[in-house]
Amino acid sequence: MPKSFRGFALALLLLAPVAARAQTPDATTLVRRVRDRAAENVAGVRSYTLAYVAGPTRTLAHLERTPKGEWIPVLGASGEMPMLAPLIRGTLEVLAGASASAGDSDELLPMQADVRADTAAGRRVYKVSIPTEQLGESGVLSMVAMVDAESYDFVRLVTSAPRPQFNGAESEPMVLWVDMLDYQAQRGVRIPGRYVVRGWNVTPSLTDEQRASILREMDAAVAGQTAITPEQQWMNELGRKMVETGLLEIAMGLEVVAVNQPRPPALKTPAP
Repeated sequence: MPKSFRGFALALLLLAPVAARAQTPDATTLVRRVRDRAAENVAGVRSYTLAYVAGPTRTLAHLERTPKGEWIPVLGASGEMPMLAPLIRGTLEVLAGASASAGDSDELLPMQADVRADTAAGRRVYKVSIPTEQLGESGVLSMVAMVDAESYDFVRLVTSAPRPQFNGAESEPMVLWVDMLDYQAQRGVRIPGRYVVRGWNVTPSLTDEQRASILREMDAAVAGQTAITPEQQWMNELGRKMVETGLLEIAMGLEVVAVNQPRPPALKTPAP
């Protein structure tokens, strides 16, 4: 074999795995790979309890596997930060749906057929839409999931929803990004080590006068508080920034606090 041809053949062999990885899977294949990855993340686990830590706040959540292999998420009270509840609940439901052992069915993890390659959070990803009719009466206008092209972990969820209205004024929709980063094994459960939540248009569209009035009311409410906890102080600062800018940014750490243990008493019983 000529030396030049041998070199060309070797180059093809070295590039073959890269080319294979670069092929974009269809939605059915992507769902199967995501579910396989998610199932591996909780292999041998019947239940686990998570703590979501944002600033001084701490919110518990519990996931438990049913005899049919489905995962039921149960969310605890979010203390001084009730706005975190829908953010956490949404990501819990996605992770629970992905982890369900329902064979090749995509009933719990619906994706539309248009899968596109992209980049997000510094990773090469596959981007796919989740049909809004599968999201119930959540009010969500659209949801896009981004899946790591190598590990098949979820790395970003992008959601749009109607923006809060002020005096009935129409405005651009609210857009929320949840980056799921630093996957790691904790107590035998592989989860994202942290979330970064970013939101745009998270407050109603306001005139300068309306914004100033709301900020004065917020300052007066704070001044009337006799004792402010760290959680309240953090919430006050976050709320003020949201009114001033219309932007939201929260970094959240995730911790597995218990595995195969009973649900903490503080958490409500899931619906049957």
